[in-house]
Amino acid sequence: MKRLFLIAVLAVTMTFSACKTNDTKVDDKKVETTEDAAKTDEKDNKENEDKKDDKENKVEEAKLDEEKKKTLEEKTKTLTELLAKRDFDKFKENISEEFKKATEGQDLDVFKMLEKELGAYKEIVKTEIETQNGYYLTDSTLQFERGTVDQTIAFNGEMVADGVNYLNMKKDIVPEEGEKEITLDAGTGYPVKGMIKMPKGEVKAGIVIVDGSGPNDMNMTLGQNKMMKHLSDQLAEKGFAVLRFNKRTYQYGKELAKIGMQNKTLIKDEFIDDAAEGLKTLAKEQGIPTDKLFILGHSQSGSYLPVINETAGNLAKGYIILSGTPTNIAELSKKQLEAVIAEGSENADENQVEMMKQNIKTNDEILKKIETMSEEELNKPENYPFGIPGVYVKDLMKYDPIKLYNDSKLPVFIRNAEFDKQVPVSEIELWKKGLDKNENDSIEEVKGANHMMQPSDGKTKLANLITDEYQKDAPIVSSVIDDIAAWIEKITK
Repeated sequence: MKRLFLIAVLAVTMTFSACKTNDTKVDDKKVETTEDAAKTDEKDNKENEDKKDDKENKVEEAKLDEEKKKTLEEKTKTLTELLAKRDFDKFKENISEEFKKATEGQDLDVFKMLEKELGAYKEIVKTEIETQNGYYLTDSTLQFERGTVDQTIAFNGEMVADGVNYLNMKKDIVPEEGEKEITLDAGTGYPVKGMIKMPKGEVKAGIVIVDGSGPNDMNMTLGQNKMMKHLSDQLAEKGFAVLRFNKRTYQYGKELAKIGMQNKTLIKDEFIDDAAEGLKTLAKEQGIPTDKLFILGHSQSGSYLPVINETAGNLAKGYIILSGTPTNIAELSKKQLEAVIAEGSENADENQVEMMKQNIKTNDEILKKIETMSEEELNKPENYPFGIPGVYVKDLMKYDPIKLYNDSKLPVFIRNAEFDKQVPVSEIELWKKGLDKNENDSIEEVKGANHMMQPSDGKTKLANLITDEYQKDAPIVSSVIDDIAAWIEKITK
């Protein structure tokens, strides 16, 4: 197990990660490169490896009896309360020497950021304990005023804290004016929360909005940015009823990980079934015309809207794709990594750039073989193209987005953004070239916008989007909303 260090890292769901990594991973929603990764101290690593076998033996020999569980729970509670109270001196008295060295000079006030988002810390709701790779791990859910976050503390064989990690921050989303909280139950055992935003006055049409890849909440919260909330509000202002929902991988991420499903989830499980249930729900909602239902997909989900519609019984009358692509996610990840290399960075040295280039070559070889790999081979991390689970990539390869839309024969509204660095605006040409001609289709470029369809000047580098531009809360570019409204009015006359 890699040692856990207390480092706050801002990610798609406000993840506070404590793991050092040298991996390179680029996908549709999240960009992590070797230039961002912490450099590993080789001397410390050597010492850690020398101690690893001894520590593992100690944990394996020590049965996790009730007394030890109680001790670990008490230590977890003490360390959590010390961090919450900002008593860092006392906290350091209760952690290992290695952990002290690793956090020397770092800001330990993780709770400052957590409480800014979730309100005051209240208590530990529950703690589960397991042993893994020479460590005792206490997995706790921390309750704050306005949500929860998962905390993992790693204890060594002597039951002294060796690291702490925070992830899966879940901020409570409460209905605002004109909104109604709902539950989408597709019969999978994982019902998800959602929201219907109703317009003031007559409902012109109903729209289910589906976000892109990654475990996102219904607002697609990224720090202060809430793209899907803006999209819902702005469409409602134009007279549309809008349904949005949590991704199953967001709401049940911890549960799926516990049963080993986090790397085996397919798009059917991730959003297809729940989005289809959303379409059925809108069709039953009073005041929404059942002959005027649409599906809107952002980024990755925009490639598979006909699958959602078919699953729902073909209730939709048209598709809206924002920042979408007909390119497979693994191939798109390759394009993104090539763009990172091309843009360059003051933080990347020659070795890191060469490592990224080698990563592209290695993953190209994996992609050539992936369709013939067995399930066992697909589940090996070394066979994850660009860090994306092999089972997931192979599943996506069976879909041809262009064919899906041509077979569906419904009108399509597509917008790609001028300064989109995750799905390049050039992807719009693939849509135009591949789709059959339909007089009701609308395919155009959006000037001055980024992947989120929010205003951008295009100056932020791809490797810095998550921590820079995407943190700025902003409404969707107004021309996008205006065009959607005009297009729906045209095809529903």
